[in-house]
Amino acid sequence: MKLHPLEKSISEELANAQKVVIRQRKETLREVYLAPPEFVYKRYEINRFSLYHVKPWLAEAQALEAARGCHVPRHITLFAGRNKKGHYEVVHKKGYVEGDVIGDIGVEQAQKIAVLIASLHARKVISRDPQKKNFYQGEDNNIYLIDFGKARVYRYRSVLYLYDIASELAKLERLVFDSREELWRVFIEHYYQSLPTKKMAKKITSLLFNVCVAGRNRRRGALI
Repeated sequence: MKLHPLEKSISEELANAQKVVIRQRKETLREVYLAPPEFVYKRYEINRFSLYHVKPWLAEAQALEAARGCHVPRHITLFAGRNKKGHYEVVHKKGYVEGDVIGDIGVEQAQKIAVLIASLHARKVISRDPQKKNFYQGEDNNIYLIDFGKARVYRYRSVLYLYDIASELAKLERLVFDSREELWRVFIEHYYQSLPTKKMAKKITSLLFNVCVAGRNRRRGALI
């Protein structure tokens, strides 16, 4: 993934955008800026030791490139370099999605989420963070997944790839569908309709899904 040098124009764009999120994670300062209706910027100011940690800007940029054509933000550019304070800085510029966080989920929304997730998995993109707050109802009535900072893009289909799919499905079942059986049945039916899957791969994924759910239930039971 190509990194472009930091430019003065990017600082000016950030100055004219609305800063909506600031948080410190480990040794990395993370900021989000909105400039509707066109752009979103994610800015990372990185301690030199953090360069050896996971790089969420690369994960997101690679995932958005692989998912181009799906209902996700458009990757535009990654800028990187030293800022005025001498700290290493990365700015990820991507497209803005007009809409709002998805509200109550019904059958129609479950079907659209299924098609979206299936389209990502078909491109071997696993978001690994399918929380309800990351799904947007667009003004065009489509549902978008907007955050890929934890994503992984696989080159090949493997058991690890199937496990990541199963883990993502288990998170969707709990975090997005609140373990509501009727909506989950709608989702999983449309998911497999939209993602042609060999019988063996489907059986392995179903088995791994049950393992993920069982492990989650054991952990929750231990906390009670």
